[in-house]
Amino acid sequence: MENSNSATKDRELVLTRLLDAPVDLVWEVWTNPEHIANWWGPIGFTNTITTMDLVPGGAWNLIMHGPDGRNYDNQSVFMEVVLHKKIVYEHVSYPPMLVTVEFEARGEETFIRWHMLFESAGLLLKVIKAFNAAEGQKQNLEKLTAYLKNTLPGPGFKKQPVPEIITGYKAVNGLKMYYEIHGQGEMPLVLIHGGGSTIETSFGRVLPAMAKTRKIIAVELQAHGHTSDRDTPESFKTDANDVAELLRLLNVEKADVLGYSDGGCTAMQLGMDHPGLVNKLIVISGSYKKDGMVPGFNEGFKTATLANMPTALKTAYLKVAPDPQGLQTMFEKDVARRVAFPDLSEEDLGRIKAETLVMAADKDVVRTEHTVDMSKAIPNARLVILPGTHGSMLGCAEVAESKEASPTIISLAINLILSFL
Repeated sequence: MENSNSATKDRELVLTRLLDAPVDLVWEVWTNPEHIANWWGPIGFTNTITTMDLVPGGAWNLIMHGPDGRNYDNQSVFMEVVLHKKIVYEHVSYPPMLVTVEFEARGEETFIRWHMLFESAGLLLKVIKAFNAAEGQKQNLEKLTAYLKNTLPGPGFKKQPVPEIITGYKAVNGLKMYYEIHGQGEMPLVLIHGGGSTIETSFGRVLPAMAKTRKIIAVELQAHGHTSDRDTPESFKTDANDVAELLRLLNVEKADVLGYSDGGCTAMQLGMDHPGLVNKLIVISGSYKKDGMVPGFNEGFKTATLANMPTALKTAYLKVAPDPQGLQTMFEKDVARRVAFPDLSEEDLGRIKAETLVMAADKDVVRTEHTVDMSKAIPNARLVILPGTHGSMLGCAEVAESKEASPTIISLAINLILSFL
């Protein structure tokens, strides 16, 4: 048992163990229901796993069968999944807690840190008294250790396939344009990120779930993320032309398209200028007129500086950009694109022929009335307004720590999107 020095140490349990197995095998027995059912829980417990959807927003439902014949129903929701690195889930049945499991590769061994954060110190004491939780978790780790030693990597070991991710670049209209392909399927779904963002910051929370049933082509636009810049301003029209050319180079004749925020504006432009390319269209928090934004939004660009850019977006850019000095340029071009944004008319939106799903949050930076008007102007549009703020329904990086980024709402958004498609 490890003692925490954090401010929450009176309401947390932390266990660590160095396991004699490589990280990919430890991850496998922690995430594959066929394995986890054999070692989960204290000594004497067996398990029935009815659901284990290991993606952000996915459910994990497990019934633990005690040696006394009692059953213990456990319901959790996964909040973060980083392959071979970390699993975070919220245990929503009693006792409520937030669990973080970290995996650190140490050669052919794996260091695991298991952290449970309870709502209060009183609840932790109650759980320790009622369930002997500290000893139970220690036994859980001992069962995991024994399972790794006695079972792996024997001939009966079944390993889940790791989804293949294809990454690459294409020469597009003077850009070296970055893309990723996840999952499989006939009709691809193209993801277009928001301003100042990358694939990871806009879609990192939802992409794994979508890729389980769809082929996903995620792109990064001019001057964003991995993609290079060129000596031209940004505009939603040129962005749309870039995406269309990229898809042509990837031999994609038709695709579903989802754009978020500024990417939503690009997605609509794609639907107007390249109607034959778009099968179905999803616009999340997009706009078609400047007055569609909440009061003060457009005025803010007059004095905006790089310091105003969310730290999560700046960090993500610097992590992957070919030229870190391009951060300032990207910011300035994004601001200029918004300042120069020409209003579109209802007749312009009427050029969108694809069946469209218009989505926004009830406390978005886009006014709800504007979103409603947009859904009415697009001929074959449906409308969804979900509780939350800008980006919260996707769990975007800039709001990931906000309570508005509810796993329940994120899961609902994913299901609505996939059902529409």
